[in-house]
Amino acid sequence: MKLLVAGRVPEEMRKFIDSSCRTAGLQHTYVSDASKNEMRECDVLFLGFGTRERLSELINGCERLRMLQTESAGVDYIDFASVPPETIVCSNAGAFAEPIAEHVFAMILSLAKNLKKGEMAMRNGIFGTGELSLEMRGSILGIFGYGGIGREVAKLGRLFGMKIYAISRNISGEPQPDWSGGTAELDSMLSAADVVVISAPLNLQTRNLFDRNRFDKMKRDAILINVARGGIIVEEDLYRHVVANEKFRVGIDTWWNEPGKKKHFTPRYDFLALPNVIGSPHNSEDVQGIEMKAVRRAFDNIFRFARGEKPLNIVKREDYMERT
Repeated sequence: MKLLVAGRVPEEMRKFIDSSCRTAGLQHTYVSDASKNEMRECDVLFLGFGTRERLSELINGCERLRMLQTESAGVDYIDFASVPPETIVCSNAGAFAEPIAEHVFAMILSLAKNLKKGEMAMRNGIFGTGELSLEMRGSILGIFGYGGIGREVAKLGRLFGMKIYAISRNISGEPQPDWSGGTAELDSMLSAADVVVISAPLNLQTRNLFDRNRFDKMKRDAILINVARGGIIVEEDLYRHVVANEKFRVGIDTWWNEPGKKKHFTPRYDFLALPNVIGSPHNSEDVQGIEMKAVRRAFDNIFRFARGEKPLNIVKREDYMERT
């Protein structure tokens, strides 16, 4: 079986890939070194970070492709029309779950305890706003998308004594939520939850799912956290709702127009000027050693496939392709 490695490959990662592929008996080459024939004959394509440009052209060049494995958890950047129908596409779902869940709770606690509002008031010479904060214990944590990230968020929620409500296509693994349902029950969860966390993939079913009507279903003093993709939320609807409801609080890690790391950022709506919004530059997973951890997890899945076992995290392409 032949593997083609694409994307940014630092020295430590290259050493791991070379060593582990030798141990597994897997022939491999890197896109930067590969001939057209080597690309044409590859069975497995690993998409590391930094492969979004000319991605369809790369995939089309792999004529014998049987498996496509991403380093990323999300796969919404892939043009599934360019992927042969017989090719299995596997995400790296769950690889970044633990640090993202920590980031979620950093945002929840900051908003629940009104830290930004309190500090802004003190900077303006006012000692305290008089607002009461949300007590975690006994409150309801609603999670939209109960995969790896959702379950890690739920684990932390349980430590704070929160009740866990979950919306997901499949509810499996621990912890089991106190209440669960499918997307048809989303409005019921939104009306009950004190805190809502979006941790679902962006696909045809979830794009623009959180709109004005959904925000109107939520409690006026609810907290909404998005660590999934900006496109799940209608940007203008959220901005107008937050401006009109100053007790409604929002934490945003994933944005609608992301320029890339360390590039100039100008959001279309001035969320960050609002006292009831906190933001971060899509860095919820950025902790020491996380990229190597993600690569090891992805290659474990590649080696499963090479051994003839069913790989994990197989993507349902119908979630990403319009029916013709």
